[in-house]
Amino acid sequence: MFDSPLELNRLYWTISLVIAVPLLTVILVELEQLQRRQSSKYRSVFRYLRVTTIPLLAAWLILVKIMGTAVDDRLAKIVATLADVSGIVVGLALVNAILFSNVSEDSWQARTPKLLVDIVRSILVIIGAAIVLSLVWGVDLGQLAAALGIGSIVIGLAIAEPLGNVFAGLMLLVERPVAVGDWIKIDDSVGQVIEINWRAIHLRTYYGELIVVPNAILAKESFNNYSRPTKLHTEPIKLGFSYDDPPNKVRAMLLGLLEQTPGIQHEPPPSVRVIDYGDFSVDYEVIFFVDDYKKIFDTRDAFMTKVWYAARREGITIPFPTALEYGGEEKETILDARANPPIAEHLENLAILAGLSDGQRAKLETGATWQFFARNEIVVEQGTNLEGLYLITRGRIRASRKNLDGTFTDIFEAGPGEVFGESIANANRASDLRISALEDLDCIVIRPNELQSVLMSCSRFAREISQLTELRNSGLGVRSASSHSELFGFPRTDVPPKMPARSKP
Repeated sequence: MFDSPLELNRLYWTISLVIAVPLLTVILVELEQLQRRQSSKYRSVFRYLRVTTIPLLAAWLILVKIMGTAVDDRLAKIVATLADVSGIVVGLALVNAILFSNVSEDSWQARTPKLLVDIVRSILVIIGAAIVLSLVWGVDLGQLAAALGIGSIVIGLAIAEPLGNVFAGLMLLVERPVAVGDWIKIDDSVGQVIEINWRAIHLRTYYGELIVVPNAILAKESFNNYSRPTKLHTEPIKLGFSYDDPPNKVRAMLLGLLEQTPGIQHEPPPSVRVIDYGDFSVDYEVIFFVDDYKKIFDTRDAFMTKVWYAARREGITIPFPTALEYGGEEKETILDARANPPIAEHLENLAILAGLSDGQRAKLETGATWQFFARNEIVVEQGTNLEGLYLITRGRIRASRKNLDGTFTDIFEAGPGEVFGESIANANRASDLRISALEDLDCIVIRPNELQSVLMSCSRFAREISQLTELRNSGLGVRSASSHSELFGFPRTDVPPKMPARSKP
């Protein structure tokens, strides 16, 4: 039937390829679909095999085994070269999938610089190319290396600057002063390292901008790495307060704010120092720590916001710009109007005070002061002494109780026209709740002595305060945070009087 064993051999190869190639293609397609559904890291490996390696290998077998083309024929060599290159690509994809795909941030793979990975990948490609040239094309690698050595001198002179960046990148890789994820400052630019490649380091700023710094510049210039040797970052802030405010009082206020501000570390402890007596203020340096530089902007904002409200509450003056001057009584009048908006009209419109006479409200007013709190600021910490009865004119608060496991359970919320701190009416100075501001909060605080005096002269007011205390202690206060007009039958005042506009200095 067949004239020679050669024809029989070609038949065997033909049958094998007709069966094997479609079968392998179907298997690879199914495996690729399975890997896609599972979001597997090996999907690209199966795709390269199906699209390039199997077809090229089949083409070479057809040329050599079926058509009888000589192995050293140019066309056969070209197809063999393409098949070998495809095999190298598949091998690199497999290594990348095994070592560098879907790894945790703490693994050595994630900490390996991209530049080092690129170098190793390039070396493997060069080795593979050398093997292909030697086995397929019969190239003498010794002569090729000599020729490349001479050519590399010419090429090196032509691309000296790019090569400088590459070698600078290699030196940075050896020294490792920077890693992906670090926050660094170069000149006036601050950003997080998102990539280290052959030519440059890529930084993303806090505002999302991309900065590209050539490796040669990074190797020559000095820079700050805010993530080394640890991610703990020190933040200094300079503040100025009036000469009329005792330094110990200012220091106590600032330290209290540092303790309350989320993101500020307690170890190492923050500090406040007097650093200078300026022309118009006593200057203080506040130093605190955050556990990651990327948090510094939000943490600094939260602290600086609290400083304004705390200074307003404590009667501590932040000096105005030196260009702003007032004279004599006019200055005192303007400053007093800003710091102390009228209280009487607010007391008249609070439902819980509706049963008081004008004289009794006037008595409360003599012992009343304004206090202002920032959103998310703790107004009263559980277990600390209450300063008085708090009457809310703007904003909302949440009262919560600390559990044995350290978590907090919400008890009630209150808004404009409502009160908290009513337990002080029973001479209980310590708060059994934590009170925090849900919004910017304006409160009128009535001192204990004046409050007790009015309670003794008005039994109705004392009874209503007692009912409010019992209601909240029973847990029913969550219902509506004690809508006083409905609980006590007072005339409803939906909108409290508008606060006077606060002039900016």
